[in-house]
Amino acid sequence: MSFSYNVDQLASSKIYQVRYKLGDTVEQSAFFQDEEIQFSLDENVDDVLRTCIACVTNLLPRLAVKNDFKVGPYSESMSSKSYDFWSKLLTELKAQVSSYQAPTMLPPTTPPLFYYNMMGVDEDGPPTDPLGCD
Repeated sequence: MSFSYNVDQLASSKIYQVRYKLGDTVEQSAFFQDEEIQFSLDENVDDVLRTCIACVTNLLPRLAVKNDFKVGPYSESMSSKSYDFWSKLLTELKAQVSSYQAPTMLPPTTPPLFYYNMMGVDEDGPPTDPLGCD
């Protein structure tokens, strides 16, 4: 397992872009390994935003099982704080995906394949009564 991050290569590396979006840029406190990010990138066809969503979705169960502890008057509840932070980030990432604009469809550049009377059933043109009762 490995960790890598180089700001100079941010524009060219999808792994670094995912790390940047997630704030996972410090090796000592990293949540994800390069191999995990690459696996998610492969699953999501190199879509950085969807990869971020997949990574955070996979991280939440790991955080949920962390134990809180208390020693005398001192207590730590890091699992809930981390879980809340990553849950909020996941919501924000999903909102970004849903705000994408769908591409508009261009008008066709070829003539239609089907047209009225293409089989020559009505030689005289269209019937005056659409139900054919005249």
